[in-house]
Amino acid sequence: MDLLIRLHQDRVFGLVQRLVPDRHRAAELAQEVFVKALKGLGGFRGEAQFRTWLYQIALNVTRSELRQQGRGEARTVPLTVLGSGSGDEDGGSLEPADAAEGPEARLAREERAARVRSVLDSLEPELRELILLRDGEGLDYAHVARVTGLALGTVKSMLHRARLKFMERFQRVDPERAG
Repeated sequence: MDLLIRLHQDRVFGLVQRLVPDRHRAAELAQEVFVKALKGLGGFRGEAQFRTWLYQIALNVTRSELRQQGRGEARTVPLTVLGSGSGDEDGGSLEPADAAEGPEARLAREERAARVRSVLDSLEPELRELILLRDGEGLDYAHVARVTGLALGTVKSMLHRARLKFMERFQRVDPERAG
């Protein structure tokens, strides 16, 4: 189990942290995910990848936390940094920083990242989860279906709708760079 934790702890923490704004609470929830995984390891039948099973536990733990706090809203981060593990303290940025990047270019990049986060935050929680799992974590459609408990066709159609809503809303806040 130690090996499995070491292999997956950064990705699980990154997933939870993107949904729960408080970094300390996200770390506690990530630990809870591994406690639940350890207790339920006997129930893991190997029908899915271990990572997919862990993500399902992480999503359930996070949803439960948000319900208990009375918040259906979760924080999200830019699409291009979703799969980067725990990311920067500030949630990351859209593109890698260029060593020669000047202060104006960095500010523009950070402002665009904030607009992306804002648009993602405006999506319904289930649509954000789908974008996070598919585009952020890189899970294929079948694995997203397993993690969320949705039918494969539902995942595909909801993800398509989520991306359309994202682009429509993003074009309103950043029209010259949305396409």
